[in-house]
Amino acid sequence: MSAYGSASLLTFLATRSPLTLEPLPKSFHLHSSVSPCFCALTISSSVLCDVSYSCHTFALVNAQGERNYVKFHWKCKQPKRQLTQEQCEKIQGVDPDYSKRELFELLEEGGEVKWVMEIQVMTPEDLTTIDFDPFDVTKVWPRTQFAMQEVGVLTLNRNPEDYHRDVEQAAFSPGSLVPGIELSPDTLLQWRAFFYRYARRSD
Repeated sequence: MSAYGSASLLTFLATRSPLTLEPLPKSFHLHSSVSPCFCALTISSSVLCDVSYSCHTFALVNAQGERNYVKFHWKCKQPKRQLTQEQCEKIQGVDPDYSKRELFELLEEGGEVKWVMEIQVMTPEDLTTIDFDPFDVTKVWPRTQFAMQEVGVLTLNRNPEDYHRDVEQAAFSPGSLVPGIELSPDTLLQWRAFFYRYARRSD
């Protein structure tokens, strides 16, 4: 998992009151995989306490070729910490990389951080009954229809040995998939899977 997801949000969120209940526009989900952590809440102080989810829909395929669609969610097990607007503005101007460094130093000292992994699952049959496009990255699947299911825990306990190989090449492209996880009809995901991989090859 990359430690770079939430830092870029702080500039945008610093312009909003940290205690506002005004909802973010749905299109904002397109630009961040961690935006639910901030919607109607305060500004997360670190990637260590981010709650994140995949804006893209992926496909889970078993050995028999049976396919279901899935959204991945990650709920941190670390204590929640927030920033005030004043703190956020100061950090952005003085030390914008503090969150990444905090994670790096924690792992370098032998610490670990954990996130509970949950999924929402949609069957091919469900596609005929819903009234929204599940492959649109700006749409959030209703949890009343597609319940959260806990499947495991993600533990980070060491830093990348080779940043270019382990992060830029492996983690940067959503086309870097493991057996059993495939692309869905999400056209933006398909575009990213091709072009992100192409971009890192040109490095």
